[in-house]
Amino acid sequence: MREGSTLRFAASYNDALEARLGHQHARQQLTTYGLPLTERSIASYVLLTHTPVNIPDAYDIAPEAPYAFNPQWDRRNDYRTRSILAMALRDADGRVFGVLQLINAPAAFDEETVRRTGLLLARWAPRLGRHR
Repeated sequence: MREGSTLRFAASYNDALEARLGHQHARQQLTTYGLPLTERSIASYVLLTHTPVNIPDAYDIAPEAPYAFNPQWDRRNDYRTRSILAMALRDADGRVFGVLQLINAPAAFDEETVRRTGLLLARWAPRLGRHR
């Protein structure tokens, strides 16, 4: 969720971390820091451009892409991010207030998954946007 010039992780779930660390510690690892919008991140790019991003391998992003993957979180948590789907969250007035990131699908996110996720967000995100 956007808070001024920062993206804050409002909700998250990672079954691999939960199995290793337990629910409370995994949630803490996933939600305790913010991401400056000035960082050349995937989430910042989506928030600022409103453009969805579908990446089959986070470690194989072209150097000329307008965003980059920062592996620091992976290293800190003994994790391996692979596929990423990031899409803008819009309120009822169409304003982007956050980003949904889905990570590590069993295979890369296919076009049908992207389409269905977009439909789900169109119905769900405006309701969430009212409660920010």
